[in-house]
Amino acid sequence: MRTAWMLAGILGFSAAAAASPNLQFQTVINQGDSIGGDQFDDAGQVVAGPNGTVGIVALLESGNPIVIYSTPGAGNTWNNQAVAVAGDSYNIPPIGSDEQFDYFDNLAITGNPSSGTRLTFAAEDVSGNEGIIQSDTGSSSLGDVAFEGDTKGYTSIGSDGTDSGSGTLEMQVNGNGQVLFPAMHSTTSVIVRGDDSSSPSSPNYVTTIFTSNGSLSNAGDPGSRVALGADNSGAALLTASGASGVYSIPANGSTPTKISGSFTPSTEADPVMGYASGNGVNAALMLVNGTSSGTQNIVLEKNSGTPQSILSQQFTIPAGEAPPQGQITPNGQIAVYVPSTVGDTIQYLNATASSYSAAVVASVYPSSGPVPNSALALDPTGSTLKIEGLTSPGQSGPEINSNGAIVFDAEVGTSPSNEKQALLDWLPGDQSPEILLAAGDTVVVGGQPVTIDDFLLNDLSNDYDYYKNAFNDQNGLAVAVDYTTASDASGSAVLFAEVPEPSTIALVSIVSLGLLARRRRS
Repeated sequence: MRTAWMLAGILGFSAAAAASPNLQFQTVINQGDSIGGDQFDDAGQVVAGPNGTVGIVALLESGNPIVIYSTPGAGNTWNNQAVAVAGDSYNIPPIGSDEQFDYFDNLAITGNPSSGTRLTFAAEDVSGNEGIIQSDTGSSSLGDVAFEGDTKGYTSIGSDGTDSGSGTLEMQVNGNGQVLFPAMHSTTSVIVRGDDSSSPSSPNYVTTIFTSNGSLSNAGDPGSRVALGADNSGAALLTASGASGVYSIPANGSTPTKISGSFTPSTEADPVMGYASGNGVNAALMLVNGTSSGTQNIVLEKNSGTPQSILSQQFTIPAGEAPPQGQITPNGQIAVYVPSTVGDTIQYLNATASSYSAAVVASVYPSSGPVPNSALALDPTGSTLKIEGLTSPGQSGPEINSNGAIVFDAEVGTSPSNEKQALLDWLPGDQSPEILLAAGDTVVVGGQPVTIDDFLLNDLSNDYDYYKNAFNDQNGLAVAVDYTTASDASGSAVLFAEVPEPSTIALVSIVSLGLLARRRRS
């Protein structure tokens, strides 16, 4: 396993040169590369699919959004396909023969009925209508799951009808390419599941699996996060007699069952953090109110048992910090980000284990007292840096794959005034997380060495779901970067690398890297 050797009586950190990252990155697409009749400019979301595939939501040089599907080719080259380009016309019969999009977001990569790859994403057209689109590999056409104004009859797709190009359209997919989303049908708030099947006789054609009524409703917050299991059952926030709860919604549309027990869902963030069902695991991860005013808790319900806390203590969210975030894989691997006034943490739990106690895998370096291994970040130079911050506001939450490996954003350095943004990973068995990529690293992009200024693991404003991750089950990592060349020119690219399995790293001293100023992405 990878270990961090803490020396007693640490007095300080000494400077060292900037490093190359602990990964061998390949360039998926670089600024200026031709794509979609234009040139690639900058990525807003990247998703790592199976077998090294990558999905990208990006901007072209013209400023038009684009959805890109990338596959590895020979000699470390990549094949980039334009799936949907804003401004182009598409013939999607349920919507129309001259459909033009204006915006894309919330991309997921899953399988399709023919064992290929399916891209599912949110879109908005030039008329302001929103909805969910799918594209299968081997097909040059786009399919309509549901879109405002189409012939399927749902409106306010994935929201309460107030969103417009904000990237907050709520949906989740499962491994079969099915989509679960809230919507309106006439004047009634509903929850819908299906795919882009064009025939109403298809078993996967969109169907309402929950309709709000006088006794149970999601009308109070129809844009809340929903979750979908492998068996097509779902989970959502519902209200009965004015009291909110997290409920399981059967795939056949029968009566939902409350799974939050006596816990009250939190209002600090969407309480449905994760849900897995029908793949050997039946579990729901939920953010709830703590027993004291102003406190929060994270609880797990599994196999129809009583929900139990997975944290050693309840927490209070510090002012200005990102809300708690988490996800659960279809086989029950859990990662959560816990912001707390006593110190932020990243925690891990396997839902199939008998224990409900999550383990702290990353924490903020303490100002006094013992230093846990979780507060140290191992560097490829054989040094360590302090973890000064975790998941800054606006940045992504932790992403976990079915192996239990976690990747997450952090601030690392020698002190809060001397730090840099870094991408870290932790694998089961590790005592400390390891730095994979950091601002100031030297990486080869498009055949030339560049300096990393900034990176983007993911940029989803409302959820961090397994099939939207930038980290796949083969430990493949896709990341968008901003960089500076030796001639001081700037650029953007999407990179891909395989995260190595745990290795033994013996540390005999604690030193720091030279830290470079970073810039935040807008």
